[in-house]
Amino acid sequence: MNVRKWHKMLCYSNASMIRLLDFSIHLWWLFSFTFLKLTGFLNFQVREYIDDTEDYVNIQLDNQRNELIQLQLILTIASFAIAVDTLIAGMFGMNIPCQLYQIHGIFGYFVGSSSTGCLFLFLLVLGYARWKKLLGS
Repeated sequence: MNVRKWHKMLCYSNASMIRLLDFSIHLWWLFSFTFLKLTGFLNFQVREYIDDTEDYVNIQLDNQRNELIQLQLILTIASFAIAVDTLIAGMFGMNIPCQLYQIHGIFGYFVGSSSTGCLFLFLLVLGYARWKKLLGS
């Protein structure tokens, strides 16, 4: 009788172990499926966040690049105006006999007027660049 009792207990415990094992397998599959779904969802969100961050950084870099190009354009216009002033001064600085050399005090007026003309040229070309919207406001 004692053996029968032990046999019944073992049979019941084997059946309950099988049920418990079956339940744990189902539970493991459920957790793994949930984990995979959650991981995929988080990876999608992280990937989307990284893409958005890359887009933001590219926009900022484009903005900085545009500002540098505008600064380069302003400096090019200024160097053009200075080059014109240098050309005029170089032409009159040669040792060619001219009646203007005989007039006393003409040098200051000449340099001032040519520099003012080149400044006006700089402002004119800068205004043209703003009118064509090559430069921001």
